[in-house]
Amino acid sequence: MWESDGMIADVVPVTRIRRDVRWWTYQVPKGAHVGPGSLVSISLRGRRVPGVVWATQSSGTAPETLEVLTSYPLLLAPHRQTVELMAEYGLCSLPTALLAWMPPALKKLPTRSVRQDLIAAPQGTTKQHLVLMPGVRTEGIAALAAKGHLVADTFSARGLAAWKQWWAIRNGEVAVVAGRERAWFAPFVNLRHVHVVEPDDISYHLPQTPHLPLADLAPLLAKTWHAEVRFRSYLPGGAAAARWGTQSQGSTPNARVVWHTGSELPDELLAAARAGLPCRIIATHDVAAPDGEGRLRTLPGLESYARQVQQALGRLPRNVQIGTRSALTALPAKSTVWMPALRLIENASNPYDRLQGLADLGHVLERAEACIVPSGSGSLHNAMRAGALETLAREEVDLLAGQVLALSHPEPSAHHALKVPSAGWLLSHPRKVHIRGEETWLTTLSTGDGKQRIAGELRKALIALPAPWKVAWQAWYGR
Repeated sequence: MWESDGMIADVVPVTRIRRDVRWWTYQVPKGAHVGPGSLVSISLRGRRVPGVVWATQSSGTAPETLEVLTSYPLLLAPHRQTVELMAEYGLCSLPTALLAWMPPALKKLPTRSVRQDLIAAPQGTTKQHLVLMPGVRTEGIAALAAKGHLVADTFSARGLAAWKQWWAIRNGEVAVVAGRERAWFAPFVNLRHVHVVEPDDISYHLPQTPHLPLADLAPLLAKTWHAEVRFRSYLPGGAAAARWGTQSQGSTPNARVVWHTGSELPDELLAAARAGLPCRIIATHDVAAPDGEGRLRTLPGLESYARQVQQALGRLPRNVQIGTRSALTALPAKSTVWMPALRLIENASNPYDRLQGLADLGHVLERAEACIVPSGSGSLHNAMRAGALETLAREEVDLLAGQVLALSHPEPSAHHALKVPSAGWLLSHPRKVHIRGEETWLTTLSTGDGKQRIAGELRKALIALPAPWKVAWQAWYGR
């Protein structure tokens, strides 16, 4: 901490800005106390915005003066390292990463009630745990709370409640933080354990913010805090360890596999439904597809199966749930699960999607009493028949051994003119794809070394690409 006497500070503004920007330099008011991590107010392009001090110098001059909001470091060194990690892996500017990391209450100048909370520096040092999960798991969160832990459920907190929750975590009052991106961004003070539940289904992307492969980055977040990290994947057996490392627990098949042909309801499912046992039908929605003769035919999905159940049983009983893969949440033990769309796993164009499907299958095989699957579904069918599902999953994992960066631009000519330093990286030919319904062209940079960091020269070239170029990890395009 410095007492200013001509002191200047490098400040990262909390705003979205182009990829090649890091910070601006401001004068510190004479007599003010400020240091790395302090929250300040700065003038930027004619308006006042919040910012965070990243570095200070004991002497110097700058054209504009900042206003100190917290003399203590609101962002600790590990917080700032996390934001730098986000900027590196999100291939975005430091201000953009900081904007994503900060709570909504601090993405603009703090209100009077928020400023009141910020007056006293936090003092807590409670041992904290992070539980990353793909969606709300009310049973799991309730179980953590039942053990006497104060749990922050970041899925549900909004508005002022979200700020109070963020501040309680920063104060060290919260022992367990559960959620997805908002949990990963939490302002821990003493993070000891990181638990990642179903990592094959965790990703994060919002428009105009960096995409972050959160599950892949969990070990780096844990390393920042010198914490332990564990994964709970439903990939079969050793395939989970091959994908997520030795600190990973995979699934062990226990369910009886029943082979079924056709789209009619399986007899085993109907018998279980009539007996009042928990049943699940995991499928996609009904879709219209051309039949090759100029007509459309409806491929059966959720809506069709719901009608079939009602016709067979006279109603849709509570013990029968029909849904997409989200219906696997809190799958009851001893349930009967029909997966009529299972063959879509091997037809997926992307290994991320295929692995997610294999993890869903592993979840069912571990938890359910009976798993009803379609006959004749190619390599998946053969692997299940031969008891070699783990081998099939390992083959998919091997496809992800390297890293892939995706570069997209709406004009193919821009891709043909693209030149980036790519030592150890292979630049592909552009291909036309649809991303969120919009047609664009995609080029990939790939490397076979999964541990290789993006070299400074390559990163400099990537972040210098002007709009409308977009750069992201390939995982985003697979979702």
